[in-house]
Amino acid sequence: ITSSRKADIQISAALSGIAYCKENDIKKWTCGSRCKRLSGVKVIDYLEIKDTSIACFFAIIPSRKELYIVFRGSH
Repeated sequence: ITSSRKADIQISAALSGIAYCKENDIKKWTCGSRCKRLSGVKVIDYLEIKDTSIACFFAIIPSRKELYIVFRGSH
């Protein structure tokens, strides 16, 4: 596995875990150690279906020139 691919996997795993943080923590990127591991992330929007707890957020990492759409299933 290349170092670039390993970094991609680590970012995806971190973002998936962050999806289970509280909405305000995600929007402000203050979800504790999870958010600290990924510096420079800009959250664009957060959406949640309150009745189901399904949510997603849109984020960019400018240094990587990438957009992420991260979904959270029900708890």
